[in-house]
Amino acid sequence: MKRIIAIALATLTVLGLGGLAAVALSPATPAQAAAVTAPAGGVPAPLDVITVQGTGKVSLKPDTARITFGVVSQKKNAKEAMDATSAAMEKVLAALKAQSIKDEDVRTTGVNVYASYDYSGKTRELTGYEASNQVSVTVRDLAKFGELIDVVITAGANSMDGVQFVLDDDTKAYNEALKLAVKDAKAKADLLAAEISAKTGRVVRLAEGGTQSVQPMYDYRTSAAAAMAMDAKAAPISVGTMEVSASVEITYEIVK
Repeated sequence: MKRIIAIALATLTVLGLGGLAAVALSPATPAQAAAVTAPAGGVPAPLDVITVQGTGKVSLKPDTARITFGVVSQKKNAKEAMDATSAAMEKVLAALKAQSIKDEDVRTTGVNVYASYDYSGKTRELTGYEASNQVSVTVRDLAKFGELIDVVITAGANSMDGVQFVLDDDTKAYNEALKLAVKDAKAKADLLAAEISAKTGRVVRLAEGGTQSVQPMYDYRTSAAAAMAMDAKAAPISVGTMEVSASVEITYEIVK
């Protein structure tokens, strides 16, 4: 990341490495010299600037969970396998509805049928067909999450994937992280300016870098398998915390 201060016929380059900075003086190109010594209108008005990047992070507890689970059936022919899977999934969906899960929070993510073969002999032998049906479910009441999983297992779900805890709306958290990013950028600019016996002035340019959410992942496959083995007794979960971050790039005028 380069920060450039144009001074007469030289370019002052500030390199930020992991929050630290190194300052080096390098000769300016003819074009840079012309820009500094002969601006529009013929009146010398060089602008000394410094560009920095700032980041901000906010940690908080998720309020929503997403989990993918399904039903897998193995039968002698494809139709029987698909019929068995469909019948089991209908019971699972009914159980979800009984737990007040809205239709818009349930989405089918995959319906598949595969032929199963035995490769133990010299040639492969068809042994039957495997059908699967998977759905992704959004759970908005985390207090009932463990109970909901137990209900789904009891209803017939025999395939589960990791659960993801997220924020239903991260706008407020992101805005707070954005404010912290601006403060971080200002602190860096003040530090660098002080090192060259100057101060930061007005903001010349400000750019938003975007948002990033680091979401806690919980591997529910082991717990789900244990719950199935124990006739769907409650499996413990831990929501943990997540991190929402923001970044900015700001160019300040340098006042000497």
